[in-house]
Amino acid sequence: MRSILLYIVSWCLFCLNANAQKQVFTEGYLKYSITIGDKTMLKLLEFVAKDKTPSMASFEKAKSILSKEEIDHIQNLTQKNPSIGMSLLILPYFGDDIWIQKDKVLAKAKAFTYSIENYWDQSSGFGKCYLVSNVHPEKNLTYDYDKNYTENNKVQTYIGSDKFEIQRTNEKVTIAGFEAYKTIYTRKSSVTAHNLPYKLEVYESPQMSQAVNFSHPYYTEEENGIVKINAYLSKDAPPLTYELVKAENKNLSPSQMNIHTSKNVFPTKTLLDQATLGFQVLGLMMDTGQQQAENEDEPTTVNNLKKIEKLS
Repeated sequence: MRSILLYIVSWCLFCLNANAQKQVFTEGYLKYSITIGDKTMLKLLEFVAKDKTPSMASFEKAKSILSKEEIDHIQNLTQKNPSIGMSLLILPYFGDDIWIQKDKVLAKAKAFTYSIENYWDQSSGFGKCYLVSNVHPEKNLTYDYDKNYTENNKVQTYIGSDKFEIQRTNEKVTIAGFEAYKTIYTRKSSVTAHNLPYKLEVYESPQMSQAVNFSHPYYTEEENGIVKINAYLSKDAPPLTYELVKAENKNLSPSQMNIHTSKNVFPTKTLLDQATLGFQVLGLMMDTGQQQAENEDEPTTVNNLKKIEKLS
């Protein structure tokens, strides 16, 4: 009799634990990371990430740990896939922390040239974004937005059915304890936009709130929260992997959901508003701290990308 009772208690505890794991993550802390499927490039990024304030000098220091063959490899990789060089500036390689409280999400991420805070309230359909230059903190801006701004948002790349073929699969994996299902987005052959990846492999989980999707580098209209994205920037490029690596259930205070604001506030209501803001955002993202272009005939941003690609 005693063994039967122990079996019943154990089975009940197992069921309770299984059900708890399948509940939607509604409050706590999430950590996402970005890696690249090229060992030499990953070695470079991991070295640069050790600096508290990554800069052009960080890439100069990287030459001390890379062989000539490795430097040549990175040059060839970025020349064949120019979008990788651009991604070094744009994507949050140096950390992406997300706090979620029911339908409210606050993300704080650090890219090579800028830091960002992005707040989204799923229930009200309202968001606020704050960006600041890493090398010139006096350069910062804030803007409010709604879901209609998603397609034109410069801090996210919109992935829609108008430009991508969508393939739902039955593949199921577990990522950081979350059951996730895979969908493949492949850019249509008729689309030539340079800012769009060739292919995305998106993993969404019914255990994750859809609200987190407004914090990711790529936005797709999944019904559930995305826990992993493999991004192929071009057909032959190694994948960039954006993935949930840590999830902590815990109660958050109201102050933990506060976002910084700026005196430079931009509207997003009209197309003119969005165009004006877009130029401001791109200018801030391209601020590498370099004051002079190497070639006066080329824009500074072009030369900065060349410096990153050449590591010299």
